[in-house]
Amino acid sequence: MAEKSVPTEKRLVLLSGRSHPELAESVADELGTAPRREWLRERLTEVEHILTPGGLQVFAGTPHTYYSIYADRPREEVGEETAFLDGFARCVVPVVDAGGASAWPERFPPEAVEAMRRRVGPSVFASQMLLHPQRPEAARLDPASLDRYDDEVDLIERNRQPQLSIGGVRMNAASTWWDPAFGNPKKGDGSTIAAVFIDGEGRYWLHRVVYLKIDPASAVDPATQQCRQVARLLAELHLPSVTLESNGIGAFLPGILRRELSRQGVAASVVSASSKDSKAQRILSALEAPLAAGMVRAHGSVWRTPLIGELREWHPASRGHDDGLDAVAGAIAATPVRLPLTARRRGPDWRRTSALKAATDFSV
Repeated sequence: MAEKSVPTEKRLVLLSGRSHPELAESVADELGTAPRREWLRERLTEVEHILTPGGLQVFAGTPHTYYSIYADRPREEVGEETAFLDGFARCVVPVVDAGGASAWPERFPPEAVEAMRRRVGPSVFASQMLLHPQRPEAARLDPASLDRYDDEVDLIERNRQPQLSIGGVRMNAASTWWDPAFGNPKKGDGSTIAAVFIDGEGRYWLHRVVYLKIDPASAVDPATQQCRQVARLLAELHLPSVTLESNGIGAFLPGILRRELSRQGVAASVVSASSKDSKAQRILSALEAPLAAGMVRAHGSVWRTPLIGELREWHPASRGHDDGLDAVAGAIAATPVRLPLTARRRGPDWRRTSALKAATDFSV
């Protein structure tokens, strides 16, 4: 007589929570593309083949994407007829309920929840803390969130230390990102550089977004023309460094840029960086949270560039122009380079340091 089959008990627990940076990067790698999501599902279905009859399956996690395995409805646009975990008993615990009460008030009081909402942005908060997976096309970048200013940089010396301020607010750091290209901006990617200052409160001051242009009739090659423009911008704004995206044509530009910086006597370093994430993911992760929190200010010159239109029209699935957005996202996401003072440096280092040289030419 055949042994009676014992049904498997299936439970799904959705918990809100923030990921450790390393875990978040791992999750992004696993879920960033459709093939990776399909691979994850195939691996998880293998559990059915090794589970003891009558055993217990428990999935516990947080939805990081609209196409999460934890979705409560099938995603018909990707061929699903049923939700991946259909039939599981669901236990869903968002950080706050519909009335705003915290599920864990000792760990997440109202002020901490609100601070988190501002820090991570509405899409990430809704997905990871409220457990509402967000559609990719729901993301928006509103230029109305930008706080406009018209002041220029002011470099002065106090107590024998250079200080850079904008509108009387001292800046502590700067980040400059150059996304190079040699194509026609009307037909492909344009070459764009963005310069961002950071004040003591962590606000971003988007001071310049420059769409570089070349003169086809010039005897100077296009790469050198662009590098000269970048060098002039670094000198004008007293910027200590520039990060150059080295994907594709950017691989050979650092050497040319260093040469032009040396010729113009500009004391700035050149840092190469490569991007492995999709452009949409880079833009959204860098800009959504600070824009939603009102932490980004933009100089008046920025409002006269294509960037404002790019912000207004952008969505993750768009194939329109987003060269300025990509450069601004790179500048905000990049860690500011803080170089120590050296004898070779020919320009003032205005960034805040922990050391102060006191005058000693006095007698008691």
